[in-house]
Amino acid sequence: MTSKQKESSTELLPVKFSRLTRRGILLGLSLAQLITLATGVLAVVGALYAGGGILLAYTAPVWVLAAALTWVPVAGRPAVEWLPVAAWWVWRTTAGQLLYRRRIVAPRPAGTLALPGDVARLREYTDPETGAGNRSDADVEARNRAQMGPLASRLRMRTGRQN
Repeated sequence: MTSKQKESSTELLPVKFSRLTRRGILLGLSLAQLITLATGVLAVVGALYAGGGILLAYTAPVWVLAAALTWVPVAGRPAVEWLPVAAWWVWRTTAGQLLYRRRIVAPRPAGTLALPGDVARLREYTDPETGAGNRSDADVEARNRAQMGPLASRLRMRTGRQN
């Protein structure tokens, strides 16, 4: 294995996600778009009933923002669809959790499993000839050897295992 292959195996690769769904609930609009559109329509109708033209001017920021969030696309999707993403990012930024993953510098040694907690001590052995696999717990094996004492060496001699 060349050094170039070793370097490329430790690099993080981009992930492809599935296409964004484009189905709508009503008139091709998503639920978020319908809610912002309803907010703008209620502001316009409420202003017209309550005071006419002057209240329509006062409520203009509300219904113009609602219309813009509903129909203006940002990176291929309506701006209102980005609000949950932006809110989550702001939450993580204020909590200081933008860097929550560690860059993988080197691959794990052969036979070491990436498992959390108590099962992290499991080891995996693969027979190169048959491809058969075995998972074992090194701590349990060491404890068994200590408890069996001299009997363990006799068993190893009989089975032909070398430890």
